[in-house]
Amino acid sequence: MSILEMPNPMDVLHEAVAGTVFDTPERIGPLMQDIRALLQSLGGDVRAGNLTKTVRQGVYFLRTSHHRRDVIADFFDFYPEDATVAEILKAMEHV
Repeated sequence: MSILEMPNPMDVLHEAVAGTVFDTPERIGPLMQDIRALLQSLGGDVRAGNLTKTVRQGVYFLRTSHHRRDVIADFFDFYPEDATVAEILKAMEHV
């Protein structure tokens, strides 16, 4: 997928947190940092569809509230299922 076709990560995060307790400026930054840290810890070929499922199941962020995990899973759900970690990270470089 081309970087031009990738959704803007900050726009995606704002959509994912809309209407939640995380929809505040002081919570957006830490959420994006957690997402970036997770992506950097994974192989570049991992797909967004797999991340949505595994984050929601609690595979990552075990000590995190399920509400926060759900918002992070929703972030990945906004991307095409076949978008890779490498592609999402590349899009984050422009944020």
